[in-house]
Amino acid sequence: MPLRFDVEEYLGTNSDGSRSDEFCYYCLKDGKYIVDISMWEMIDIWIKYTDKYNEYADTDYSPKELREILDKRLPTLNRWRQKQEWKFCKERWEKKYLPNTARSN
Repeated sequence: MPLRFDVEEYLGTNSDGSRSDEFCYYCLKDGKYIVDISMWEMIDIWIKYTDKYNEYADTDYSPKELREILDKRLPTLNRWRQKQEWKFCKERWEKKYLPNTARSN
């Protein structure tokens, strides 16, 4: 999540080396996700470093305010939306093809 689109150094990089207009440098480098964590883990990390978030984003949120904002914003970003869609597709597939077996989470 680019904290500020007007600061090029905060943007991640695509596989061709260009700056991403969707991902920050905490998420994307050379077109690949840097870490594979859940959206909720990412929110917890930002809450832990609320002061850094505020510095990067030029804001003054409390941890509670930041959590409320991230809880609303992160699910709308492609990275997390794709993960949610994959989980939904997997669950549908399991219900259709494995109706009587234990399902994995």
